[in-house]
Amino acid sequence: MEKSEKMENKLDTKGREEPKTGRLVDAKQRRKKMHQAKVLNNEIHAWRNDHSIVNRRNPGVFKQMSQACRDRLVQTPTVIMMVGLPARGKTYMARKLARYLHWIGIKTKVFNVGDYRRDAVKVYTGNEFFNPDNTEAVAIRNLCAQNALEDMCNYLQNQGEVAIFDATNTTRERRRTIYNYCTEVCCFRVFFVESICNSPEVIQANIREVKLKSPDYKNVSEEEAVEDFLLRIELYVKQYEPIDDKITEKHYSFIKIYNCGERFLVHKIRGIIQSRVVYFLMNMHVLQRTIYLTRHGESEMNVEQRIGGDSPLSPAGITYTEVLAQYIANENIKDLIVWTSARQQAIDTAAKINAPTEPLKALNGLNPGMFEGLTYREVAERYPEEFAARDRSKYYYRYPGGESYHDLVARLEPVIMELERAENLLVICHQAVARCILAYFLDKDPEHLPYIKVPLHTVIKLTPMAYGCMMESIPLSVEAVNTHRSKPKNCDPHRPVAEALNEFLEEVKLKSPDYKNVSEEEAVEDFLLRLELYVKQYEPIDDKITEKHYSFIKIYNCGERFLVHKIRGTIQSRVVYFLMNMHVLQRTIYLTRHGESEMNVEQRIGGDSPLSPAGITYTEVLAQYIANENIKDLIVWTSARQQAIDTAAKINAPTESLKALNGINPGMFEGLTYREVAERYPEEFAARDRSKYYYRSPGGESYHDLVARLEPVIMELERAENLLGICHQAVARCILAYFLDKDPGM
Repeated sequence: MEKSEKMENKLDTKGREEPKTGRLVDAKQRRKKMHQAKVLNNEIHAWRNDHSIVNRRNPGVFKQMSQACRDRLVQTPTVIMMVGLPARGKTYMARKLARYLHWIGIKTKVFNVGDYRRDAVKVYTGNEFFNPDNTEAVAIRNLCAQNALEDMCNYLQNQGEVAIFDATNTTRERRRTIYNYCTEVCCFRVFFVESICNSPEVIQANIREVKLKSPDYKNVSEEEAVEDFLLRIELYVKQYEPIDDKITEKHYSFIKIYNCGERFLVHKIRGIIQSRVVYFLMNMHVLQRTIYLTRHGESEMNVEQRIGGDSPLSPAGITYTEVLAQYIANENIKDLIVWTSARQQAIDTAAKINAPTEPLKALNGLNPGMFEGLTYREVAERYPEEFAARDRSKYYYRYPGGESYHDLVARLEPVIMELERAENLLVICHQAVARCILAYFLDKDPEHLPYIKVPLHTVIKLTPMAYGCMMESIPLSVEAVNTHRSKPKNCDPHRPVAEALNEFLEEVKLKSPDYKNVSEEEAVEDFLLRLELYVKQYEPIDDKITEKHYSFIKIYNCGERFLVHKIRGTIQSRVVYFLMNMHVLQRTIYLTRHGESEMNVEQRIGGDSPLSPAGITYTEVLAQYIANENIKDLIVWTSARQQAIDTAAKINAPTESLKALNGINPGMFEGLTYREVAERYPEEFAARDRSKYYYRSPGGESYHDLVARLEPVIMELERAENLLGICHQAVARCILAYFLDKDPGM
């Protein structure tokens, strides 16, 4: 008890706010600072790593809010609690889910209670340890669970965004205790993932492929291990209580996964993280399989060490197509499918393989923008500052007019979802794409991702397993150039070139045209009679017998729960992802730009300058307007820029600062006026006017990029009620375009 109280005090008092940077009042000083930042850092994407604004994670603050407000906060840390009998794939799901969330940039950690138990009890003594009548063992197991819970809460309080509590959690009392502690004491959000499996084949496969490799059965014969583990399962069955979605646990947010993905029951999901978790779990493959990955054959531009392009294969590359086809034939892969990029060099590499082939644009190589076709030496000589900036932050660096690895990861997310569902697949792609895929399966962080070695003319076999992913590299006997460039130690723009190269619903109906010029009473009466006629012939989808082979989603009570069955492909999963976030009933969202800033007055682009006198006045007028609206349980979202935060300062409502709402990044044009851009860079200015939606300023973003960045925000807006968003012009345009259905040309 004393330990829990101590932990509660710690969680109540420990915040995560870093000191805020000083604000420059003088415009001249501000421009000087911007210039110094460009000269000293030359970091195009420094804005991505700006942590000057960090939200508090103090439960004391959260407790002052209503439950309705807390449920709708975006950045509330999330606990994912696994539930289910042993050998149902929980640990496999937990580790793969953590890897996915980490890959998309969400700080995630798994807390496996079994690991805590193995640390406490050095030698596994057999299944009797899990007997609920073994009071000594029960006490040890409860202590291990308590330690894991405390470590998990400390992690979320200090640095993490998502924690996965990996245990059986088979009793309602255990779930209730942990849920209450996480939600009431720590003010975290809790999401349950229950794996239910009644297939003997799947259970046996999980035992043999996963549990026999557990440290518990080291130096134990397979027969003894299987027998012991089956007895362990029987002991858990005695106390197992599935999540009660009808009465005692119907207020929980959860997903029930039946038979490793045959169907899903989704109930009361809250927030973008939970919906992303569901999106992933509905695509995840639980049983073992192998994915083959290779780059296209060596191309003429590879030989010349040129960047990007879609040049023909070299003689060695043509030879590789034959050797690869022979290797794949010898592997004798049943029902093989080949994915290639849409580049001809990848399509040609697959030409001699006897299998159906699909070219996918999403697998195209990293777009190098204005450096397309240049050698690294030419880039180092002509653009030394750009080359140095790329070396300093290769993952976030975006080629002028091109992409970064960070952009590429976002582009590849639908591909990863398909790979999670795939069996018997060969992917033929490009170096950067292969690196991103390998980083996902091998759980590599952004710093290491751009330097993963992926040689030409090598096949990589990936076998996902419960405790990671087994990778095997098979070099095929065809010589090829080396295109790998290690990370240089010296990233100064003035370094020698050789060193730089490093060698290498009701209201809707009343507004229907059917009821034009009809009174509301008549329209309602008529429509209710129409519904009765439909009820007479309505046959719900029969998911048990006659229609169980269909792919479908059933939506209950406008999104209270979902039944998802046999979804196929990324389009279907994206549809489900959207539908689970969509708000059906009418509500109002308030949207405004920040108050006028000093840089607005000077007609300068971008920046985060202080509010002007008129902008400061707007903060007071806006606060009064919002107060007069009398909006129940209002939440305010702002960007992470100080000018947006200051605009919200006088509003009496909980406020969240979201980096995703930051204004469009103008890159090298930051702080300039439009006149200065037109005079100094007339070609860029004209290019922007010709295609403003797709134009990306050097080192910055396009509207197209911004739309991709805002997709999670849009999902949250789809679920939002009683919300005020304070953002920037380009962001507001993208949000309005979504709700008003405007095309890119507008």
